[in-house]
Amino acid sequence: NDTTINLELRISTILCNNIVVMGAIYDIRKLDSEHWFVYKHLRLSALKNDPQAFIGIHEEKLKVSDEAWKSQFNYEHTRILFMFEGNQAMGMCGYDINHYSRNAHVASIYYVYIHPDYRKQGLGTQLLTAAIEDIKKLHPQVIKLKLEVSSAQLGAVHMYEKSGFVRCGTYKMEIMYHDEYYDTILMEKFIR
Repeated sequence: NDTTINLELRISTILCNNIVVMGAIYDIRKLDSEHWFVYKHLRLSALKNDPQAFIGIHEEKLKVSDEAWKSQFNYEHTRILFMFEGNQAMGMCGYDINHYSRNAHVASIYYVYIHPDYRKQGLGTQLLTAAIEDIKKLHPQVIKLKLEVSSAQLGAVHMYEKSGFVRCGTYKMEIMYHDEYYDTILMEKFIR
């Protein structure tokens, strides 16, 4: 169904156990490539539920081959974390470590998404914090994080600011949805 995807996960690495929010228990996992369909489901959900927030278009992504979705797990410098309530996948956050030597100290945060049914509970902040801690642990050379967020996503902008990100620029009229333009806000945070 469109709200979440229920999985029987045989192999996954649980990064954060028992995040308790409003009586519900969540955990954050890094999934293996055999669970590519979780990423596909959540990405399509993000594009459908928040079309003004992303450059990608839901209808176009529906046509992408399964092999292309699977390939997202094949990049050495990329990692996607997923948030679950039991076996229900309801959020994700990805990051990419720049692999050129001159900016290997920078990581990009992307695909931060919490399904609308789970928002306004602080789960996005928990997921973002887990990603930042993962970066600090696995990539000690990283001192700076950067991200881009649509001006239509005021809740996300506020979450990033509360997490220590600061605005450092704007791409004007970067996203168009239904003949309306949205800016992309550039943000950064130093973690060391």
